[in-house]
Amino acid sequence: MSAPTPGEPQVPGLWLTTANMADDDDETGIIISRHSALLLLEEKDVLLKQIEKDNRELATALAVFIREISPTKSLQKLATRLSWRLPDLQFLARHLIYWRRARAIPPLHIRDTYITSPNADMNRLAEASQEYERRFIGIPSLPHMLHSLSARPLQFMTFIPSQDHKPVYMEMLAWLLQGGWVTQLRTFAWVKVSPEIKAKVAFQMRNEDLKSAKSSAFKRISIASGGSSSGPATHSLLEEEKSNEAKTSRSNSLADLLPPLMRTASEKTQSETASVSSHRTALQIGQSPRPSPLNNVNNLEPSPFSVGPSATSMTEESSHALTSVDPSEFEQTLVLDPHRATTEESRWLAAVGERLGDPDLRAAWPTLTRYFNGRFAIEDIASREGWRRSRVSLLTARLEKEGVLCFVRHW
Repeated sequence: MSAPTPGEPQVPGLWLTTANMADDDDETGIIISRHSALLLLEEKDVLLKQIEKDNRELATALAVFIREISPTKSLQKLATRLSWRLPDLQFLARHLIYWRRARAIPPLHIRDTYITSPNADMNRLAEASQEYERRFIGIPSLPHMLHSLSARPLQFMTFIPSQDHKPVYMEMLAWLLQGGWVTQLRTFAWVKVSPEIKAKVAFQMRNEDLKSAKSSAFKRISIASGGSSSGPATHSLLEEEKSNEAKTSRSNSLADLLPPLMRTASEKTQSETASVSSHRTALQIGQSPRPSPLNNVNNLEPSPFSVGPSATSMTEESSHALTSVDPSEFEQTLVLDPHRATTEESRWLAAVGERLGDPDLRAAWPTLTRYFNGRFAIEDIASREGWRRSRVSLLTARLEKEGVLCFVRHW
């Protein structure tokens, strides 16, 4: 392949493919993910001869690196195997990618799914078939293999007849990827939030807001009344009743000490007073007696110094709000990016996790949700988390059964 124009960095992977193993951009081009592998775009012997003619200081390190490159091994595993620093391997990988001698790919694996690439140039099929037959003897022809891979997507292991055929089939897969004949089919997922989950979270959040508002209102009323829950109005009524009782007691004791004539006048005055009182009482017959303000503190008018609703209004409001929320008010949606979830979306995710029946699934849920954003493929979780692929497959299958994930497959 021809070298690129100087200053023109190359992006790992083909355009229109999700198998892009670059983590981020930097001023020199790209930072290759430690979880990626390198797929050489030329034969190792050809590349090594080119390097031998190059007397640069980097030539020796590149030659060792190229000999050890395998499309089934990540850079992290390769660094461990060679006892090299990972940044040094990433630097060498970026050098090969820049000069179009390699491409960063997810490590090839028999449990991954590969399909005939929509970008495959079928005009080269006859020429490529001849090279294919020279390289891979005793396995299905190139047209037959492409036809099989273009049918229902299956794990690549289903095409390998036996364990003894594994090395040649993995070599054939690397060759097909190198020539752009096949590409990996990858799975992406987002979390589905049902109306029931939304209703549950809405119910919790509304009640929390009401309890907070009620607590704040009671605090304001208490502060305005000097720290007493009954308020100043209750104190004034109690003091007035005690004063009236004291006056009555004092007047009775004085009447016993009065002379008879003066006592008669006093009794006459009391009789007239009682008559007026009796007349006033009679006017109330047939009407419901007005309850004493002391019987129910909540019936008192709020203090003019208080701020916010009264205790009665808050009680009525809270009892009204403690009813359930109707799920029909909501629609099912997706959480597009758990990394940037809003407060409400975070509570949706937590509520979904709480509903999962399997304990292992609930424990793994916080870790798994980080990859349900449409950018990380399900196939990458095992290598990134150090889990077995079988465990990831089992967990995602259970989540699919629970109906909490929306899956999309793309190449």
